Order: sequence, then C-alpha cells, then structure tokens
Amino acid sequence: MPNYSNKYAMYLRKSRKDLELEQQGEGETLARHLKILEDLCKKLKIVVADEDIYKEVVSGESIDSRPQMQKLLERIEQGYYKGTLVVEIERLARGDSIDQGIILRTFKLSDTKIITPSKIYNFREEIDEEYMEFGLFMSRREYKIITKRLQRGRLLSAQEGKFVGSIPPYGYRRIKLKNQKGYSLEIIPKQADVVKTIFNLFVNYNYKPADISRYLNDLSIPSPKNDNWSANGVRGLLENPVYKGYIQFNSRVILKESNNGKISSSRHINKGDLKDLVYVKGLHKAIISEEIFDKVAKIRKSRDVSPLNKNYSMQNPLSGLLKCKLCGKSLVRYTMRGTKRVYCKTLDCKNVSNSIDEIEKEVLAFLEGWLKNKEIYLNSKKDDSSIALNYKILKTKENDLSKAKKKKERIYDMFEEQVYDKDTFFERTKKNDFIICKLEQEIKKIREEIKAKKDIANQQNDFIPKVEYVLKSYKKSTDAKEKNLMLKSIIDKIEYLKTKQGNKWHSAKFELWIYPKLPKTK
Repeated sequence: MPNYSNKYAMYLRKSRKDLELEQQGEGETLARHLKILEDLCKKLKIVVADEDIYKEVVSGESIDSRPQMQKLLERIEQGYYKGTLVVEIERLARGDSIDQGIILRTFKLSDTKIITPSKIYNFREEIDEEYMEFGLFMSRREYKIITKRLQRGRLLSAQEGKFVGSIPPYGYRRIKLKNQKGYSLEIIPKQADVVKTIFNLFVNYNYKPADISRYLNDLSIPSPKNDNWSANGVRGLLENPVYKGYIQFNSRVILKESNNGKISSSRHINKGDLKDLVYVKGLHKAIISEEIFDKVAKIRKSRDVSPLNKNYSMQNPLSGLLKCKLCGKSLVRYTMRGTKRVYCKTLDCKNVSNSIDEIEKEVLAFLEGWLKNKEIYLNSKKDDSSIALNYKILKTKENDLSKAKKKKERIYDMFEEQVYDKDTFFERTKKNDFIICKLEQEIKKIREEIKAKKDIANQQNDFIPKVEYVLKSYKKSTDAKEKNLMLKSIIDKIEYLKTKQGNKWHSAKFELWIYPKLPKTK
C-alpha cells in the first residue's frame, strides 16, 4: 500500500561510544543529537511533533531490547510516516543481519525515507538501498570490533589481578588504581569482620548457611542489599575466592539460544571449555587465609547429599504440585510417628505442616465437586453464542470488503474513461485502499478469534472425560508415582495454607487453592 503520509519521525539512540565520550565531558548525547536534527528540520522545512520523537535510553544490541525502535517500526508498517530523521544510519541497527533485514524491509515496503544530515535514503532509488545495506553492514562490523576490544580489555585486566566487576563483593569497596588503568578492591573493616565471623561459624562451630543467616538477622546486621540475609547469600559468600585474595573472571558465561525464532540468553557455569577462565592472585588484600577458605570447601564437599538410590520409589502422590501459599516454594515430605506429612522448608515460614492423606482427600473432593458443577466453569453456551456473533460480524465485514473492491474497479474505470483527473484518482484510490486494508485486517482478526474460541471449547470438552478418567483410576491405584502423573495431567498446581497447629484431640483446618489445567477464554 503506497505511503501518502506527510508526517515525519525522529529517532535518537545512545551508543557505547557515546557513553565513553560523556564520561570525558562531551555532554549529553541525546541533547546534542536532537539539536543536530532540529537544525536539519529547519533546513528541509520539516516539522516533527513531540509525540513523534523516539528517544532510546537503553543501549540494546537487538530490536527486542529496544522498545522505542519497536514502536517506531510498528508505526512505519502502518504507513504513519513519510520519513524518519536520524543522526546516522548506524543508529537504527547494530544487531545481527536478521534485525537489520527487518528494519530495511520495513522502511522499504512502507516507502518511508531515512533522512540523515549527510544523505536522504529513498528506497525508490536502487542505489540508495545498496547504500543502506552497506551502511548497516559496516555498523555491525564496527559494533563487533568495539565489543571484542572491551572484552579483551576486561580479560587482560583480570589476568593482571585487577577487579573488573561493577559491584564489589561484600566487605570491599572498589578503588581506582594510581598511575594505571583499572580498579582494585579495598577492605571495609566493619564488613570484613562480618565476613570473618561467617567463615568462623562455618568452620569452627559447624553452623550451616541457614543457621548463619538466622544468626546475622538476629543481630540486625544488614546484608549486601541492606535486607535480611539468606542461606543462598551466605553460601555464595563462602564460595567466593575474592576473600582469599584471588580474582575469578568468566566463571559464568552467557550463551544465546534460539527458541521459536526468539533469541534468549542463559547463564552457564564455565568449566574451562566455553571461554577464557581466569583464576589468578589479585592485587587486593585477602580477608580470609587460603587455609581457612580451602577448609570451607572440604567441609561443604563432605556435607553434599549423595544422589538418590535408583531403586527409590515415590511416596508422595502430590509431589511437585503442592506449593506454599506464603512463599511459593514446593512443600517437602517427611514422616513423623508413621504419618506422612508435608511442610515448607523455607526459613522462618509460618505455614504449618499437615498430613498428606488429609490434603489428598480434599483434592479428590474438589475434583468431584468440579465435575458436578462443570457448567459454571466451562460456560459452553456463552462461548457458542459468542462464536455465532463473531460469524455474524464476519459476514458483514466480508460484504463490505466485496463492495470496496468493486468500488476500486469503478474508480479505475472512471480514470481510464477520463472522468477523473490524476489528483482525483489518487485521492479516491487512497481512501478506498485504506478502507480495504482496514477491512482485511478486521476480517483476519475476527477469523483468528473464532479459531481461538473453537480451540478453547474443544480443549474444555476434552478436559471433562480426562477428569472423569483420573477420578476413576486414582481410587484403584496404589502406586504414588502413578497417582502423581494422573493428578499432574489435570492440575497445574495446588497452593497450601495452614496458620494454626492442631493438637491430639483435633487437627487444625487448612486451605487449598487448586488450579486445574483448564484453557481460559480470552
């Protein structure tokens, strides 16, 4: 569809190079670039409204991490702008070839110009498209060179024993090295005393990380994030070699993976085969001796739980389903006086334990009640009437589209018969094309809604016999693992809450929130 808009947009984005220049006193980047583009607007007699200025304050590599670019591309696809002003072509994309291709295609298909102080890119001209492709290629190459230079610099600094992180470990502050590039660490005496106490409690008093965190919280000692200490926080501190005077770099690496066309990143432990792993003596002073640190490692290794026996059989049919309503953690099974119970293992959690058999009975009672009142949950009649209404609207839209297409043919006939002049032809074609485009989008959306509602209705109807089968088979089975698989096929999770402890005369009440795997209508 041709682009008849007379509106213009402006895109501003910082780069890593800009951040370095700002630190050297070059001034705020976006403000400087805005002034350059405003002067360009005056020269070209272009007006850009405030709502059409897109300021990207994040320095993201891909389109997915740049919300303003996503918004701009969406508007361009809709034919909202005649052109987009940018300081240089490199500001649009420095991501991979896929991102660059998306940007190039969006501007090209919408016939939207790219306006820079040095050149105006018009995609009706083949040479401009080639210039654009070459400019994006060079920007990507420059980005890779800068990234490699930064990573190489960080690696060399780490190998020299310098601290290359942005946030110093608890017990240290980051300091600039004199007469050389880079940073090191300086001990904070009060925090260093806390670190020594943690190692002392672990080595000499047989305290576990959970015990140490409780001890520190009781003394109101703030954690590195100025909140309560956790067992994981203490465990991470005990494992950090920086406290014995060493620098560790690239111990965890970020690997990118493709999932359904989307790029996701995940952190992995570096075993030395992924990237350069650095483990060297640091320039900073140690808080803990190597002897004590190594002793901690030996104790932790001896406390590791051995893997479960292959012959282990599941004892809890609700395993993996029961979650604590207070903290969200999975409940753990244990046996007390021959009774199988579950409890929340989170430190200081107020949720009280309960018998598994009692919880299991309540879950089965809920499923039986759900079957008796399934019409309330499924709303099948309401869905049928909603689909019928969608079909009625669809038929009306399809008739309107047919009329609009016939009108388009008449406009062309009137132009060929010279009833319409060129300006009238373009004006009426533009209006009619807009109506056709809008109707096609509405028809597509209605068809998608009908399909989604039908799919959900089918899934809901399939869910009923599945619940009936589970209830029938569950009561016959004596295998906890088999029961667990049956419940997981129809239940997503079960939240559990019990705030009072029972006694030998009666057990305290508990509450359950059960979430069936039931498709939800949009």
